[in-house]
Amino acid sequence: MTSANVSGQPIIREDDCICSLSDPYLDGVLYHKRRIVRSVDDSVAKIVAGGPQLIRRSRGYVPYPVFLQKEIAGEAEVFAAGGDLKAAFCLSRGAKAVVSQYFGDLEECSVMEEYKKSYKDLTHLLNITPKLAVCDMHPNYYSSRFTQSLMLPMVKVQHHHAHIASVMAEHGLKGPVIGVAFDGTGYGTDGSIWGGEFLICHGTEFARAAHLSPFPILGGDQSMRDGKDRSLLSPSCRS
Repeated sequence: MTSANVSGQPIIREDDCICSLSDPYLDGVLYHKRRIVRSVDDSVAKIVAGGPQLIRRSRGYVPYPVFLQKEIAGEAEVFAAGGDLKAAFCLSRGAKAVVSQYFGDLEECSVMEEYKKSYKDLTHLLNITPKLAVCDMHPNYYSSRFTQSLMLPMVKVQHHHAHIASVMAEHGLKGPVIGVAFDGTGYGTDGSIWGGEFLICHGTEFARAAHLSPFPILGGDQSMRDGKDRSLLSPSCRS
């Protein structure tokens, strides 16, 4: 049983598309006559300290908002693009922030198209007209390029700071706080690739207090997907 998507591509919701799919692993299709309006993947959660902690926010939670403190949220209608991997965007107005469904990786053309369609769909559904757009600092992110195409006033946010700031917003923290982000790599304010960050955050500002030592690695962004044991690298490729 599967949610009807080819690995790395969006969920298939049209009958003619799924019925015409040719695959040696597909023996049949179970469907009904009700039209599927939106592709929403499964949510993933685990129980921590007796309560659910969301790993992937999607079916059952979207488009229910995350409620923020008014003094932190402000009143502007904002679109936040998110990153390219395991992508989701956010629309906020006042103290309500609505996180979109999970999309997957935006480097897949069909996933990027679904992302764009969902932006139009969700802004219409929620009656939100963004006045400000926020995206990652990475200049080659597809999400950042889409944000630029909206022709809105734009703010670029450092990748790891975005993670910590989102936790601060969710829990109503103004700082200063020590934020620790070990979620992988992100484009740094100095133009280098950051990873393993200790940030001192206060309001919208942050200072980079400590981090893992950088080391050269072949492959660029792809190396973050398919990392190998550093012991396999030649001495000249290690820090």
